[in-house]
Amino acid sequence: MNFALSFNRAYLDYAIVAITSICESNPGHHDVYILHSELDDGDITRLNESLERYDLSVLPLKVDFDKYRDRLPASDFWSHEIYYRLLLPEMLPPGVDRVLYLDVDVIVHGALDDLYGTDFGEADLVGCYDSNDTLRVADMSEMQQEMFAPLIGNGYKYFNSGVLLMNIASMRGRVSFETYLSVMKEWDFKMTAPDQDILNYVHHDRIKYADYRKYDLFARPAYNSGWRYEDVTERNVIVHFAGSKPWLSTNIHYSIEKLWWDYARKTPCYVELMERFVRSVFEDTSVEDYLKGLMEESAAQKKQMQQIMDRMQAILNRE
Repeated sequence: MNFALSFNRAYLDYAIVAITSICESNPGHHDVYILHSELDDGDITRLNESLERYDLSVLPLKVDFDKYRDRLPASDFWSHEIYYRLLLPEMLPPGVDRVLYLDVDVIVHGALDDLYGTDFGEADLVGCYDSNDTLRVADMSEMQQEMFAPLIGNGYKYFNSGVLLMNIASMRGRVSFETYLSVMKEWDFKMTAPDQDILNYVHHDRIKYADYRKYDLFARPAYNSGWRYEDVTERNVIVHFAGSKPWLSTNIHYSIEKLWWDYARKTPCYVELMERFVRSVFEDTSVEDYLKGLMEESAAQKKQMQQIMDRMQAILNRE
């Protein structure tokens, strides 16, 4: 199978966990294309050494993004690497007809043969409803509503770009990064989820939907709706830790996260990941700050109540 991931150095170890989960759950040879701008030879060596026990080819594709960097929006939440998936039809070798693109915050814990072998028909992409099919027009930004509202209701639903089977044979030569860039200009670069908005807009009539409960289950919303670790391991193939990350101490933790740590334990960087997590827990003051805030709020409420009681007593005394 062909896989593609895009990430920077800060996400290297998390990518190792994701790729480990792919290989553990899907024996056989895989080609994994890594789109990046800042990984050096040492980083690629770390990748290869961490995954050397698998029948795997790690194939770096370095992106010269300087010519786009000043033209595309980015933030602390959205890095430039999110756009790299848009380059896949141009950057993948000629012999690659399809590729499964995965965000690095996913865990694959089941067989991917059925998804990977999906008949595209006329579709460019196979993807899943975004956010466990909870997204409604009213939840969209003003720009998203303007661009997508006319499409919704005609069988189209907004899809997630973190798990995408891409029909490279169909897209190659027909869709380019300039195609996507022209749409970004049309949007005046006011995308809420930049790459995802653009992919949805360009391919809204060439998307084939897979079951999100099986292939792109958002962990936190799933937990909130009743899914637990045992449910995920029995009914799901790809779980997506979108938003809340299991490796962050500031996250409000829940049982499905155990799945991520199950696969992290299988990597050479497990001890480092765990030490990093524990250290961040000790350094995290969010709980202390929250409790202090409650105490301050309680003190303020107590003061207000006392003032009310004093006024009532003064009225009674006058009477």
